[in-house]
Amino acid sequence: MNKYKRLDLTKLEYECLIEIIDFEKLKEIEKRYKEIEGFSIVNKLNNPKNINFSLAKCLASEKATKARSNKAKYKIDTAVEILRTQRKDITRYSVAKVSGVSFSTVKRYLSDETLKYLNEKK
Repeated sequence: MNKYKRLDLTKLEYECLIEIIDFEKLKEIEKRYKEIEGFSIVNKLNNPKNINFSLAKCLASEKATKARSNKAKYKIDTAVEILRTQRKDITRYSVAKVSGVSFSTVKRYLSDETLKYLNEKK
C-alpha cells in the first residue's frame, strides 16, 4: 500500500487549485486529526515542494515500463501456446488465468481480432 500520493501540477494548475480550496474546512479537518504526526494539509498546500524534472528518472522509468511490458507479453504468449497445445478455447479470461497476468493486461495486449484468429487456427 502506498503511503504517499503526489500530484505534479504546473504553476498555473496549482494556483487554480489554491483559489478553489476552502481553507477553513481544511483547518477543521486538521483539528480532528491533530494526533497524527505530520498531518498538516494547509501547511503543505501553502509550502509546496518544487519537483525538478529529471531526464535520468524518465529514462529509467521508460526502461522499467518496457521491461514489465515485455515480461507480460511473454507470459501471455506462453499462455496462448499452452492453451493451443491443450486445444482449449483461447479467451482473455483463460489466458489471464494460465499466465498469471491480470485480465486488464491481457485485454490490453489481445484484441478481439487476435482472439478470433487464434481460435480459428485450432
